[in-house]
Amino acid sequence: MPPTMRVPLLLAFAALAASCGRSPAAKAEEAREKLRSWDATLELLSQERASGAVPERFAEQVRRAAEEERRKAQLQLREAQAP
Repeated sequence: MPPTMRVPLLLAFAALAASCGRSPAAKAEEAREKLRSWDATLELLSQERASGAVPERFAEQVRRAAEEERRKAQLQLREAQAP
């Protein structure tokens, strides 16, 4: 395996291993915190973009990343709340 692939693979394994032992309540709280964090990031991005401090291309990249991460957090929250 090339060295450039080892790091992402190790990080994915570590994230999976870390999430296995937590309670559903802890997983739900983590998901809610991720959502709050991304909401705050998007609010700050909007303010900075309006003032001209952030280039539109960068803002669009952050918005796309935020949408993807918010979808993941929403899924995590639904799974943690499922009976």
